[in-house]
Amino acid sequence: MQAFIRPLFYFVSGALLMMAFQSLTQCIHDDDFLKNSINPQENAKIDYKAIDRAVNDFEEAFKDAEQSSIDALSWDESLEHRELTNEYYSSEELEEIGKAMRRAKLVSASANYAEYAYSIGNATFTFSMALDVDGKWKLLRY
Repeated sequence: MQAFIRPLFYFVSGALLMMAFQSLTQCIHDDDFLKNSINPQENAKIDYKAIDRAVNDFEEAFKDAEQSSIDALSWDESLEHRELTNEYYSSEELEEIGKAMRRAKLVSASANYAEYAYSIGNATFTFSMALDVDGKWKLLRY
């Protein structure tokens, strides 16, 4: 009888410990929290017309090949990055980017961010923009 009680005691103790750990480590099931954490922009309205207007402004600035016009439409952080990395384009390259922007396709968009893809030759590039606090779309990178 003693040989039977000891294994039974260990089995019951293990089962009780397992149930205790499972109940203590269980996550609260909150569907609304999960939905918002997976896609917080789900209910945000995307202003595609404003995005299109901004892309047209970018396209014109690039076609003019004036770096100062492009800088005026860019985020300060992207200007700092370009200065640090010394990534400057020639006038011809800026014009070519402007022509390619006409055929750019929207890759993704949210209420605050948009990304487009365009091709030059066989290579595909992207440019992204974000909405600033004043409600203007500005270039992040190109």
